[in-house]
Amino acid sequence: MKKEFKWIILSMLTVCLSLNMLSTANSYSAKAENNEAKEIAISDSEADKTPLSAAKLAEEEARKSAEIARLAAESERIAMEAARKAEEEAAEKALLAEKKEEEKKKAEEKKRAEEEKKKAEEAKKKAEADKNAYNIKMSAKDKENLYRLVQSEVGYMDEKSKLYVASVVLNRVKNKKFPNTVTGVVLAHNPRTGVYQFSPVKPGGRFWRCKVSDSTRKAVDKVLKNGDYSNGAIAFVAKKYTTYKAAAWFDNTLHHLFHHNGQDYYRYR
Repeated sequence: MKKEFKWIILSMLTVCLSLNMLSTANSYSAKAENNEAKEIAISDSEADKTPLSAAKLAEEEARKSAEIARLAAESERIAMEAARKAEEEAAEKALLAEKKEEEKKKAEEKKRAEEEKKKAEEAKKKAEADKNAYNIKMSAKDKENLYRLVQSEVGYMDEKSKLYVASVVLNRVKNKKFPNTVTGVVLAHNPRTGVYQFSPVKPGGRFWRCKVSDSTRKAVDKVLKNGDYSNGAIAFVAKKYTTYKAAAWFDNTLHHLFHHNGQDYYRYR
């Protein structure tokens, strides 16, 4: 009976030990399974987490690249717009400068044309002024000397006297026996005797200090325009103001034409 009891006790101990070992094994197995599950979960989590971060980074990089590209495109657009405006402004300035230059050229051409026209008119006026019935070339000095001589000789007399004296001077210019210029005839004198052809011309005479009147200028211009009024006279003398001998020379040497206002006019015979 004791043996049976011992066997029973031993069997029970064996069963308890087996159960304990089984429980421990199951515990270890459960822990192992739990750890393996955790490792799998962690692995899965890491596996899930790594591709997600790379995708976000790639997306961020793509977004940044797109933003850089957009900014570059915007900068290029702004630059192109600025260049276009600069070209337009340059073209506008060039057009304006060209227009101003053209206006300047037109103004200069107009000015030149006006100046040429003015010169032509002045030349025409001068030619008309220089033109005379005697076909004598006269300078401004010649004309002024003719005015002064007529004024100093008969400035206080009537128009006919002025016409006659002016005619005498111009007839002398055309005659080969006298100088061929008005000034030469007016200032002619004998160096040996000091006698002047026209007494007012002598030094200190009326010729040098007289003031020419408008009526004298008109009378002289009339002779220049219409020609000789004296029938070819080349000399005149106021006999009451000269000597008998001088007066006789005129009568004996020259041909008497007419007497007017105290003066006698002569031409060559």
